[in-house]
Amino acid sequence: TLPAEASASPFRIALVRTRPMRGTFFADGEVKPLWDLLIDGERELAGRVHMQGTIGGTLADPQAVGQASVDGGRFSDGATGLLLSEVTLRAAMADNVIDITQASAADGHGGGLSGAGRLNLSRNGASTFRMDLKNFRLIDNDIGSASASGQARLDRAADGKMRLAGDLTIDRADVAAKISGPSGVVAMDVIERNKPGDISQSLQPVARKGAAIALDVRLNAPRRIFLRGKGLDVELSLDAHVTGSTARPALSGTARVVRGEYEFAGKRFEFDERGVVHLATSPQAIRLDLSATREDPSLTAVVRIRGTAAKPEITLTSVPTLPNDEVLSQVLFGRSASQLSP
Repeated sequence: TLPAEASASPFRIALVRTRPMRGTFFADGEVKPLWDLLIDGERELAGRVHMQGTIGGTLADPQAVGQASVDGGRFSDGATGLLLSEVTLRAAMADNVIDITQASAADGHGGGLSGAGRLNLSRNGASTFRMDLKNFRLIDNDIGSASASGQARLDRAADGKMRLAGDLTIDRADVAAKISGPSGVVAMDVIERNKPGDISQSLQPVARKGAAIALDVRLNAPRRIFLRGKGLDVELSLDAHVTGSTARPALSGTARVVRGEYEFAGKRFEFDERGVVHLATSPQAIRLDLSATREDPSLTAVVRIRGTAAKPEITLTSVPTLPNDEVLSQVLFGRSASQLSP
């Protein structure tokens, strides 16, 4: 029963958001149609729901008393890329508070999370939800994958702003050093003739919907961060900090070499364990300080990688010190440059 007000001239019927309402609710079946009706955005929930209770308060500040459960659920968040399966939820509603006594889900890769918390439905209410992760798949895309364990906390302040904080240990991460194009393909400058004027607008990326969540997450890994591709086969440790928001995350920290190899001109170089990568959000700001060594009977060649991830600067030195062309000749052909034919 909803409060309403009406007038004949002009003819008008409207709900009153500040006057008391009352009623009951009951649902038993697939939750997705109900979720789509009540929740607007890129978040989706599927599964079997059972809930019942009474409704009070006002439209502006609703209150509910009852029980709710979800079994065999699947949750996805388009804004963050989060995908959960086997979602189980148990909640109790009292007045304007929802107490989540049990929440668990799997990531589809052998990991999962569990948690509990309290959600306040009032306009100025604060909410919090704690999550325990166990080998949970955080990232899974064409660049790489990463699984982590630890505890995280999602809070909503009285002003409605949300914040995700946590301290996670990376169990394993596999990152591909992406190649911009096939080897041997030469990049060419192209001038497009008679290109439609509005084509650039149609190719703009679609802006993501949903409120951004502030981030304050520590990421640590003593090892098992693997970087492979472009001649690299490296294992790293990690000490990183993610801030900003889900819309514009900011990454800082360092990654250090545990062990690894670099293939240069068909020859393998061993990475120096003192190598470090200073992390940042964009490849243009990621700074490299790496070196790899190859020991030959007559020469020790060292490849030094400096600069940024977007524009690495690779130099070749040797012990004893030789000109670059001499070092390259020794590495490539195992002989002096003077012994090579034109």
